[in-house]
Amino acid sequence: MGPALVFPAAVDLETVEGVCGFGELTADRLLDALDGLVGKSVVVADRDGERLRYRQFVTLREYGAELLADSGEEGVVRRRHRDHFIDRARASVARWCGPHQAADLARLREDHPNLIAALAWSVDTPGEAPAGARLAVLLRYHWIAGGFLTYGRRWLERLLDRLDPGLPERGHALWAAAWVALIQGDRAVARTYLAECAGIADALPDRAMQGHAAHWRALLDLFEGDLPAAARLYDRAIAIHREVGDVGSALTAAFQLAMAQTYGGRPAEALRTCAAVVDRASADGESWNRGYAHWVAAISHLHLGDLPRAEEAVVGTMRIEQDFRDGVCTALCIEVCSWIVAARGRAADAAALAGISGSVWRRLGTSLDAFGPHASAEGRRHAGLVDRELGEARAAELRARYDRVGLQEAVRLGIELGVRGEPDRERVDPGPTASPLTSRENEIAGLIAAGLSNKAIARELTISPRTVDGHVERILRKLDFTSRTQIASWLAASAARAGS
Repeated sequence: MGPALVFPAAVDLETVEGVCGFGELTADRLLDALDGLVGKSVVVADRDGERLRYRQFVTLREYGAELLADSGEEGVVRRRHRDHFIDRARASVARWCGPHQAADLARLREDHPNLIAALAWSVDTPGEAPAGARLAVLLRYHWIAGGFLTYGRRWLERLLDRLDPGLPERGHALWAAAWVALIQGDRAVARTYLAECAGIADALPDRAMQGHAAHWRALLDLFEGDLPAAARLYDRAIAIHREVGDVGSALTAAFQLAMAQTYGGRPAEALRTCAAVVDRASADGESWNRGYAHWVAAISHLHLGDLPRAEEAVVGTMRIEQDFRDGVCTALCIEVCSWIVAARGRAADAAALAGISGSVWRRLGTSLDAFGPHASAEGRRHAGLVDRELGEARAAELRARYDRVGLQEAVRLGIELGVRGEPDRERVDPGPTASPLTSRENEIAGLIAAGLSNKAIARELTISPRTVDGHVERILRKLDFTSRTQIASWLAASAARAGS
């Protein structure tokens, strides 16, 4: 079974060739070997349209890992595995400011277990932390836009523990970790990271790193409410990003500058900044920064009292999110949708939208409070309007009814509630949410939550380990999860709701 056993989850043919295509397994010999493994059911080929991904059941992977460890090639193969994903992540960053963003994010989501395995090996293997840090930094959009904040923070910080002071890899890992920490609301940690990053950037000197140090310090100032300081640093960061040719980062800094402008009492100026971002992003076929620029524009229009244009802008971003599945952007847009419909006097819809955004925030492990005192105060003000209109008990009931909506359903409901002129509660009310799992899958999920391994579950239920493997993979797919820990948390939340 050879080198292919390094993969912890399904991979595409390009990855198999990139990692395993060396030594005796080159060109046609690799494909022949792969076909042979599929024919013997050692490897499973899953087809999705024209795409094939190859995987193994857990028990075979565990056995294969033992063979790989005894082969003397494990270090070579795992390094090739890590370096392959460095190349893939680098390509996604290089073409980020273009039309491939959503597809690249989707592919990185599919690769997530392999990405984590590559990072884990880099952390645990002496001398490999700098390359691991390069991978973790290149995965910045996977962590932020892909919805893997907790994973990104964990692996960036584990790598920082193994990186010597002053290394360029350490400097870049510091600003990437600070970005994630800021989205999670951990400003004190971000401040420490950014101070060290700025020192490394100036000492090297590294102009691109200097741009990021200024950029994310500006976001820290924005989230701490120091809008003038944020605006000054954004101007500096945008200039440096442009100087080094990093258009995507310049656009990100620009829409964040617009947020500082609108909360600084300059919504018309913010709209001009947003329009410039939209123009450049549209010319490049870019959607992620364009979506965020529309989101900030919606807040600016709301502050100017132009509710129709505010609604048009934020719903436009949510239509982008139908492809992107960026949880942070989705939660922010649904928050603003709630404010807009509250201002329109549709308090029940505003409460429902607040419940939906709360559900997405909990999945991400953060909240609107992370985005600074101005956004947080605006959220509380509109929530107060809804409470006064409906009564606190009724408003809380509506928020709770929508507090367990998944990401894709959140986008759909956000668009539907955001564009309707009149509420139609029967059409959009999800009601009590039944478990998407079968009775057997619920039983296995319960045993996972109890800490049992797949082998132990097989013994407990008197079924084959391969059957358990299949059930676990289906459970993860149905719940849109990537780990057994998420299954346990989901069951605990479901039990708490059932008892309330």
